[in-house]
Amino acid sequence: KLAVGFAKQATLNDTVVAQQYRANYKVNSAFAAGSEGPSVVECDTATSDNFWSGTLLSEAFENTTSLFTNGTGVYCTTQQEDNGTLESLMRAAMIGLVDFSRIIIMRTASDFDREFPGQTA
Repeated sequence: KLAVGFAKQATLNDTVVAQQYRANYKVNSAFAAGSEGPSVVECDTATSDNFWSGTLLSEAFENTTSLFTNGTGVYCTTQQEDNGTLESLMRAAMIGLVDFSRIIIMRTASDFDREFPGQTA
């Protein structure tokens, strides 16, 4: 919570190109958040050894997140690299090189996992 509080104080960059792309998501109320400007949010990510994109796979990962967390997880974005980073830090903690209780992984979302209406996945 502390790290998120600090992050929310940051001024996030936005561009005209990004605004124009995000506008494609405004036409569907289910994707309203995707049309908003950059922000800091707390949510859960899902990972795989393979990159995925598109509504069908994203919904599958959303459902899996809910299942694995007994409905407490709120899936919001994909990620592949964070688990590798965390695994490296966990191994370092196991041999006393880092304090695992002090690890915070913060990331930025760099893409949309679902196509906007009229776009193919």
